[in-house]
Amino acid sequence: MLKIGEWKERLVNDIQLPCDLAYSDSMVLLKGGREVVIENYKSLLTLNEQEIGIRLKKGRLTVCGEGLHIPVYTSEEMRISGTICRIIIEGR
Repeated sequence: MLKIGEWKERLVNDIQLPCDLAYSDSMVLLKGGREVVIENYKSLLTLNEQEIGIRLKKGRLTVCGEGLHIPVYTSEEMRISGTICRIIIEGR
């Protein structure tokens, strides 16, 4: 008999469901050091030109750089633009 976690993992693999959908994981995509796209986030924590903090569903993300701003902010996606120097992911 399979445990619930094993059953879910097998189902996700069998139907080839993306992990970010199956496990409510956040997705972070870095585009060339000038833009970061974040999906499945909870809220914005801090915002200034050097640092943007975001609460994820399972932790926290901090984007550090220069001239940072948010040109796109919806309930599903956030885009951060500027010169990105560092991305810190904390927690789980």
